[in-house]
Amino acid sequence: NKVTEVETWLPAPVLLETLLSIESEMGRVREVHWGPRLIDLDLLFVEDQVFYTDELILPHPYIADRLFVLEPLVEIAPHFIHPILKQPIRHLVEQLEQGDA
Repeated sequence: NKVTEVETWLPAPVLLETLLSIESEMGRVREVHWGPRLIDLDLLFVEDQVFYTDELILPHPYIADRLFVLEPLVEIAPHFIHPILKQPIRHLVEQLEQGDA
């Protein structure tokens, strides 16, 4: 898994649509929820925004439970504060590694 930080002027819903379009252009077909996929682009955070619609939830609702996402994220943003949990990313990683989460 990889994590990247980008700068954009796009609002979060438009950015999500852009990511979905990229997935589609690369051949992703959504047939089974959480099924095998060629590519999976997720929007994890948009600064400290909290956003909840049928199409988009920010921060990503499962991020605090996914060490495979947090480990690469902590490499680029260890001190970023999760806007709902109010904890730095490095603390979320430590909690999962210790089995406390």
